[in-house]
Amino acid sequence: MKKISLYLWLSYKLPELFPDKEKAERTRVEINNFCENSLKSNKTLKPMVRRNRNKPQNRANQNPRNKETSTKNDDRNGNRQVRRNRRRDRD
Repeated sequence: MKKISLYLWLSYKLPELFPDKEKAERTRVEINNFCENSLKSNKTLKPMVRRNRNKPQNRANQNPRNKETSTKNDDRNGNRQVRRNRRRDRD
């Protein structure tokens, strides 16, 4: 539908480059009719599956950034430990 609308707009602005304005208009009407008829015939839709809101979610496992963040924190902690060991060895 977006492509047809774009073509119609371009045919308005540049009619010599986009000459099939009538065909695009007919096609848009056909698609609109098809969509309307499809929606009218599908009055009974399946209910959406909803997740249980009462069950607590472990959001740490859902966020892909948490894995990266925890790895960065582990690296920082590891680097801190290395620095502590170097200081201890120097003293």
